[in-house]
Amino acid sequence: MISGRRVSSTAAFRSIMKTIPRVLAFLAFLLWAAGVAAPMAGRAQALPDTSKTCLWTIPVEGGAVFLLGSIHFMRADDYPLPPAMDEAYAACRAVVFETDIGLMQDTRVQARMLELGMLPAGRSVFDMIGPQTRRRLEDKLAEIGLPGDGVAGFRPWMIAMTLAAVEFQRLGFDPNLGVDMHFFNKAKTDRKRIAALETVEFQLQLLAGMNAAAEEAFLALTLQDLSQVPGFASEMVGLWRSGDAAGLQQLLFKTIDQHPDVRDRMLAQRNRVWAGKIEDLIRQGEPALVIVGVMHLIGPGSVVDLLQARGYRVEQR
Repeated sequence: MISGRRVSSTAAFRSIMKTIPRVLAFLAFLLWAAGVAAPMAGRAQALPDTSKTCLWTIPVEGGAVFLLGSIHFMRADDYPLPPAMDEAYAACRAVVFETDIGLMQDTRVQARMLELGMLPAGRSVFDMIGPQTRRRLEDKLAEIGLPGDGVAGFRPWMIAMTLAAVEFQRLGFDPNLGVDMHFFNKAKTDRKRIAALETVEFQLQLLAGMNAAAEEAFLALTLQDLSQVPGFASEMVGLWRSGDAAGLQQLLFKTIDQHPDVRDRMLAQRNRVWAGKIEDLIRQGEPALVIVGVMHLIGPGSVVDLLQARGYRVEQR
C-alpha cells in the first residue's frame, strides 16, 4: 500500500478508513504498550515451538466455543497460522468478530469515520496541541513526507491512527493479512454464520468519543512510540505464535496499567459485555469461533478470566 517513504495524505487516510476496525482494536493496545518492548534479534518464526497457542476452548454439548486472540496486522511470512487455529475454525458453524468487518467496507461507513475524524471548519490541529506535541508531529510528518497542511484539519486521534498505519505498512504489516480478516474471508467463502460483538458505530466512537486532553495524549504517545515499533511488533508476534500469554501480558499491559481510564474504556468495559455475549453462545450450544484482539483474552479482567469466574472451564490450546 505504501510506496517508498513518501505517502500522500489522501492515500494514508483512504487506507486507514478501509481498515478501521482492525486498526482501532490494534491501537487500543499498541499505543500504550509499544514503548516498553525490547527489540528482538530474530523473527517470530525463529522462536522455539511450544504446545500452546493464543487459542482457548470452552467445552459445550456437541462441540466447543473457541476464543482466538487475534493480531490485527500481520506479515505474509507470519503464515501459515498454528494448526490448532485452523482446526478450531473447521470445527465451528459460526465465526464471531469484534464488529461487522464486511460493513466496514461500505463507503457510508468510511464517510462516517471521515466525518468523526475532522475538526470543525477553520480549526487546525496545530493550534489545539501543545508545543512539544506539535514539534514531534511536525518532525514525523517531515520524516515520512506527509505535508502538514494535509493533516491540519483532522483530529489528533485520526492523525495518530494514520501515522501508526503508515509505519506498520512500511514494515510489511498489513491489516488485510490480520488473523481476523483471514478467517472472515474463509467464513464468507465457506458460508459459515458470521456475527459481531459490537456495532460499527460503537467502535468508531471508542476514539472519536475522547475529550481534547485525552486525544492529545493519544497523539503524543503515538509519536513517542513509533520509533520502537519494529522491535515491539516482532516481539509481539513471536510471543503470540508461541502462545506465551504471560509474556504478552507483561509486554502489552505495563504502560496501559498506568492509564486506568484508558484501560477501563478500551478493555474492561468491553470485556464484561463480551463475556455475557459469549456466555449466551455457550448456552446455545452452537460450536463457534470468537475472534477478538489478544489483549482481551489475557490477564486479570480478561474475557477468559471473567468466564472462568462464572464457573466455565476455559483451557488454553
